[in-house]
Amino acid sequence: MAAVRAESSFIDLEESLAISIDLIEKTAGGCAELNAFPETFLPCYPELLGVAAGGTAHPLL
Repeated sequence: MAAVRAESSFIDLEESLAISIDLIEKTAGGCAELNAFPETFLPCYPELLGVAAGGTAHPLL
């Protein structure tokens, strides 16, 4: 098992996916069968990032 502690790319899903794939491949070389990433490592999960509670636009976007 590997607990991932790394930075993803801010609001860039494609780059964050590339980072996660790279980390998974590196830990697989160390025999890790499971990688645990933080819940928000991939941007826009679990809801659209631009929508805050109540359906209003997020002030940072």
